[in-house]
Amino acid sequence: MKTPRDINNTAVFILFCFAITVLLSVILTTITSFDEYKMMSKVIGASYQFNPKSTEHILKSLKDSGDNNLNIGNEILLKHGYSKGTFWSKNFFYFLVVSFIIISTIALVVYILKHKQNIQKMNRINNLTRYLEKVNSGKESVLLRCEDEFSHLEDEIYKTVGELRCSKEFALKERQALSDNLADIAHQLKTPITSMSLMAQLLSESCSDEEINYIHRLTNQISRLERLVSSLLILSKLDASTLIFERKLIDVHSLLTYAVEPIEDSLKEKHQTLSIESCDSVEFEVDINWTLEALLNIFKNCSEHIENGGHIIAYYNKNPLYTEIIIEDNGNGFSQEELPYIFNRFYRGKNANKDSIGIGLALSRSIIERQNGTLHAENCHNGGARFIIKFYT
Repeated sequence: MKTPRDINNTAVFILFCFAITVLLSVILTTITSFDEYKMMSKVIGASYQFNPKSTEHILKSLKDSGDNNLNIGNEILLKHGYSKGTFWSKNFFYFLVVSFIIISTIALVVYILKHKQNIQKMNRINNLTRYLEKVNSGKESVLLRCEDEFSHLEDEIYKTVGELRCSKEFALKERQALSDNLADIAHQLKTPITSMSLMAQLLSESCSDEEINYIHRLTNQISRLERLVSSLLILSKLDASTLIFERKLIDVHSLLTYAVEPIEDSLKEKHQTLSIESCDSVEFEVDINWTLEALLNIFKNCSEHIENGGHIIAYYNKNPLYTEIIIEDNGNGFSQEELPYIFNRFYRGKNANKDSIGIGLALSRSIIERQNGTLHAENCHNGGARFIIKFYT
């Protein structure tokens, strides 16, 4: 559909072509007329000097000349070496110069108009691009409206952005509501779980030796339920983007050392070793507490999937793009069929611990990704598991 701007441009171009045609006609007519008048002046002047009386007769014959005079004139001109092509080269040079100037002027004007039009189009495209970039970055922006060939696209962009903004707001509200509901459920579950834990302790003090084993099992299940509720509460905050991360500077070696401390006793009981390869001091900014939680879950996973006497190693490095932490173990690694699902919530591998709830690695990935990082798992060359963590600067 043509816009008013297109119609105006077409009308201007037609008027421009008409003006150029008139101008070219005027110039060529002027040159031709001037040459004819100049030639007549020379002929009349020469005739007057030779025979003044014949001048009147010549002028009268020019007005009333017929084909007979034209034929006689052609014979006389041919006799003296003149032909129809005698003046062709001279006139061609004049017309060539004039045509070149006119065509060059037309081309220059068309180029200027086209260049101006291209600049206007690029400015419109850049304005629309900057508008979309601001929208994508979450910044409020006003779309300046104008009538041109981009008007329809501009209207569709404006409608789409408006619909996406409404959808985003609705999704955020729904996610916040889900997070609030999960948080309420988690808090409501804490009270009966605490009561169950206290009752289990009281029962363990008065039960017989035969019943104590059942009390221990009950206590373990209560502890598992507490961890599940706590993890669900954290995940709900991560999903709703309500968990606040406070970034502080810390060196990687200290961070890894702190992350290992909660499971040192468990490692000793299983005769497992965990070593951290130290290198030059590498510092980066992260939320220390939540990153410790993520690393601890990875260390726990490694410990649960290696045999007694197994070994875990952690090392790190830094480049201009990211800080990398790699954690490996000497266990059996991941099977190919379960490798794509290990970060899914509540997924438990074939060799998972019986008390595992399958949420630790999912929680670790969420925490790391919320800090502009990535968590990837693969098998080592020797068959063990490898976790690769990257925190981008």
